[in-house]
Amino acid sequence: MRRQGVGEQIDRHARLDWLDALRGVAVLLVVYEHATDNILRAVRVHLDSWFNPGQAGVFLFFVISGYIVPASLERRGDLRAFWTGRVFRLYPMMLAGMAATLIMLVTGVVSAQSLGVKHGLAAAIASTVMLQDILGLPSVPAVLWSLSYEMIFYLLVSALFVVRWHRFSAAWAVAFAAVAVGLGGVLPLVTLPALGLGPRRAAVLVVVAVVLGVGALVSRRKVLVGAGAVVLTGLAAALLVTSGRFPGWFLLSIPALMFAGTAVYRAEQGQFSWRVTAPAIGVVFACVMASTWWALSDLSAASLRSAGPWMGTLTLVAVLFVIGMGLRRRRVPRVLVRLGVISYSVYVVHYVLILWMGPVMKRHGHEPVFVQLLWALGFLALTLGVSELTHRFIERPAQRLGRRVAQALDGRGRHIQQSPQTDLDVPVVARVGS
Repeated sequence: MRRQGVGEQIDRHARLDWLDALRGVAVLLVVYEHATDNILRAVRVHLDSWFNPGQAGVFLFFVISGYIVPASLERRGDLRAFWTGRVFRLYPMMLAGMAATLIMLVTGVVSAQSLGVKHGLAAAIASTVMLQDILGLPSVPAVLWSLSYEMIFYLLVSALFVVRWHRFSAAWAVAFAAVAVGLGGVLPLVTLPALGLGPRRAAVLVVVAVVLGVGALVSRRKVLVGAGAVVLTGLAAALLVTSGRFPGWFLLSIPALMFAGTAVYRAEQGQFSWRVTAPAIGVVFACVMASTWWALSDLSAASLRSAGPWMGTLTLVAVLFVIGMGLRRRRVPRVLVRLGVISYSVYVVHYVLILWMGPVMKRHGHEPVFVQLLWALGFLALTLGVSELTHRFIERPAQRLGRRVAQALDGRGRHIQQSPQTDLDVPVVARVGS
């Protein structure tokens, strides 16, 4: 096989700059969402009437993740390498954020009440597989909540990969969107408490199912791989229809948009025609927007006011992603590219800093706008500085270790390659409705 030259690698990386630039835009929306809980509230009020910045950042990252995560799996062509990469990509910074938050809790910088901590042991158990939020358990720090929905996507994509149904991304996107608009108002069909499962028991069962299912998938034994796919598909479906964390229509919108992102990737790669894919994606966005009618069923003034920002948020996500794709063969601002590269660190760090600095920032929330803007710029500079350090000393070493572990676990000795940019496929998250 011809070895890839340096020039080819640079060109391949450059073609992915648009994804990192989109991450950069999305993480700014996330930081803005959380920082303006304390300062620049007047600016926030005006924007909130048009769209929700936090939701826009969340859903933009979900679409990006849908675009790149299945591509990462197919590039490796191996579930063992894929899951090893996921573990070493996600857990180190997640654990760092949890440790920093718990240190502040123990030292009295923050209170358990302010963190919303309840069912602590159950939450800790469920967090080991990142499914705490979909079980209705708290995340520490709070921004870790959407990793639950990332994990659901990983489980589904892995199971579909086993049975070779993963390429029908547009169909899966339409299916989830159709269920969101058709049944979104009646979900959850039943909740875990109604089934007699308390938080701790539910957490243990979910962890056991994930460990056994993923373990079977990466075993490379045909029977076990098939069984693992069945277990993980059933688990993902059960959690989606029993979770009361979000309204059903909102919850199902997440995998719909993620699979829509995958469909875009497949059309761009020439695996499917744009003449089929583009209308399917249009149907997905139309259904996701229309699914909000479940929230408007009471026709109350509050419900009607919430519809506009929801439509605006989804429109902004679509527009930003289209603009990003339009720039995929052009130069994009390097500052946004770099911001996207360190976006996972920014995601964790900025919220930990808000927990630490929040009371001080809040006291300046009534200062003149110019003073508040200086605080915002100072906070952003501090966040980016710390994030550069965590990216360099936590994320990058963990990813290098992950590559070595993947090679060691690969009995065939196959070399596992990971692009520094293509592996950065984890969406940054924000609180919804905050």
